[in-house]
Amino acid sequence: MSNHTQKHYQGKAGSLYKFAEEWGLNAYEFDIIKRIVRCRHKGKFAEDLQKTKDTIDIYLQEQGQHYLDISK
Repeated sequence: MSNHTQKHYQGKAGSLYKFAEEWGLNAYEFDIIKRIVRCRHKGKFAEDLQKTKDTIDIYLQEQGQHYLDISK
């Protein structure tokens, strides 16, 4: 791992980027998880959580139709 990787992007299993790649996360999912993981360490707890809520709303609006359960 690069010595230049900021602490709020690192974890015990490596970087968040490696985690996202291994799990096949799209940009929305990565951004949501990234904000949740780092909000306590970055010093902008409420701001990052609000941005997470906003991102979830955008994800639902723009991509939700692709994941609707139409079998019901």
